Amino acid sequence: MSIVHPDIDKLLEAISIDKPVVLTRKGNIIKIPYETRNIDIFKQIIADNLFRVRIGNNNLELLLFVDESSISKRYYVCIGSKVNVSTKWATVNDVLSGLRLRVKVPAIIIDDCMIELEWSKSRFVLTPASVRSCRRCQRVVL
Repeated sequence: MSIVHPDIDKLLEAISIDKPVVLTRKGNIIKIPYETRNIDIFKQIIADNLFRVRIGNNNLELLLFVDESSISKRYYVCIGSKVNVSTKWATVNDVLSGLRLRVKVPAIIIDDCMIELEWSKSRFVLTPASVRSCRRCQRVVL
């Protein structure tokens, strides 16, 4: 399977650790910060952009993020045996409506690591800092 985006090739090479990486499902790179009000769309974005790879005998899932908010692009590779999205309830202040709302807060679960989206004014934001806080994610310099 060929990869169109040259950065994806370089990112997969960077995580190979002297073992061949076989791409079994191609995803795409997610730009962060990513903002959303709709959890269902966020779940779909994660599912659509999920890569599946085989490194040696291990079948793994990974997400690729790019932070373009600084002068140079910063890439993050998050890898684990299972990646999914879950939610938990929280009370937040919604600036748009002026109300305190009880909402489901989405989080990306990568094995035993959780990347929780932050509430900002009236939407959820996946920030570079929240991605860096997960030990299953590493910054890759190209």
